[in-house]
Amino acid sequence: MGHHYFDLIQSMHLGENSIFAGAFSQCWTHSYIYGKEKHVRLDGTINIGSNCYIGASCILLPGICIGDNITLGAGTTCSKSVTEQGVYVSSKLQYIPYDADERIKSLGKPMAIIDGVERYKKE
Repeated sequence: MGHHYFDLIQSMHLGENSIFAGAFSQCWTHSYIYGKEKHVRLDGTINIGSNCYIGASCILLPGICIGDNITLGAGTTCSKSVTEQGVYVSSKLQYIPYDADERIKSLGKPMAIIDGVERYKKE
């Protein structure tokens, strides 16, 4: 039996005939954005379509949708929705310029503030 981790702060849907293969995959329905000015929590559901194969040691991040008939190769990190039928694998590590404070400002109004941490819903 595989050992997978499912963080279910938000909901997760697994379609018909879809499976998590092997072991050590992780599904995260929340994350944090750390800026210079503040940090916030970002929550989002995970939706996996029908006839999907999630390879061993995959990491699924909040707010994603995996369409029908999709394979995620072992060790893939899925941080955005994928809808076109096929096989997806992670690419090499790369630097991406990113301003966390600007991203936080773009989120709009928080859905809640708990223990001083603003919480947002990822759509």
